[in-house]
Amino acid sequence: SFERRDADWHRECNSQAAWSEEVNEVFHATVTREDGGFTITFGGLNGVSFAESEADVPQRAHDLLASIFAMHIGEDDDLPRPSGGGDLPVRLDALTVAKIGLRLAMREEGTSGRALAARLGIAETALRRLLDLDHQSHIRQVEAALAALGRTLVADVSEAA
Repeated sequence: SFERRDADWHRECNSQAAWSEEVNEVFHATVTREDGGFTITFGGLNGVSFAESEADVPQRAHDLLASIFAMHIGEDDDLPRPSGGGDLPVRLDALTVAKIGLRLAMREEGTSGRALAARLGIAETALRRLLDLDHQSHIRQVEAALAALGRTLVADVSEAA
């Protein structure tokens, strides 16, 4: 019925809006100078990274945050939320956010990697690279995978934090 489809659509939109807000939040890393480098953590989140130089800190902080999100998705946990503390603002890049969205869409649809690869006409290894947060995929490939799951990628530009 129309009412049921409408309710499903609203639930899906609210679910997508909720995760979209969470992955687009600014997190604040705590950076501690130690002998030989810097230790990077996010208050309330499990994970730690190290940087040898101050110049490496922002990239290491981003990679740590992406890894924390990947761990939560892989374990079917709620997405992390920013907590207080920390002096280095960190936001996930657009490609990482798109890949997280793809992983969540697959989970919500109950679609396996094998099934999505077949829909896209690509090898499973290519899909694994597409889902790998460390692999520099083309955003159009992620958009195609999202479209195969009935999703679309929406970009937003805002002032830097």
